[in-house]
Amino acid sequence: MTDKSFANSEYIFREGESAAYAYIIKSGTVEITKHSADGEQVLAELAAPTIFGEMALIDGNPRSAGARAKENTVVTEVTAETFKTYLSKNPEAAIRIMKTISENLRKSNQLVAKYERVDPTDENSTPIQNFTEKASG
Repeated sequence: MTDKSFANSEYIFREGESAAYAYIIKSGTVEITKHSADGEQVLAELAAPTIFGEMALIDGNPRSAGARAKENTVVTEVTAETFKTYLSKNPEAAIRIMKTISENLRKSNQLVAKYERVDPTDENSTPIQNFTEKASG
């Protein structure tokens, strides 16, 4: 595992990139970012000793979000092989990571339901409500 330093506002990785590493924050703060129609949004701020970027190692897909240093930050790179070996030897860590991913997915679903409106003139109409109404009617 190798430590890497990133300056304030420097990207550790960008949304859509392929993944070779997950990262553990040793010092500093990392912002998780996502592009939207309104520009780049900050989804979360992470501090030591948080792991991030692990989803791409788990599923092999491109990065679903970006990560950038909010201040001077030091992270440790974790390869997919090291990550998988650690999880196989530490199942409690795998459960914690699954809980974190689940929590993040729930938060994302709540944001989608809150901000993505089907009918912009109806503040109470969400895609989920419209789907449910059409499916039951």
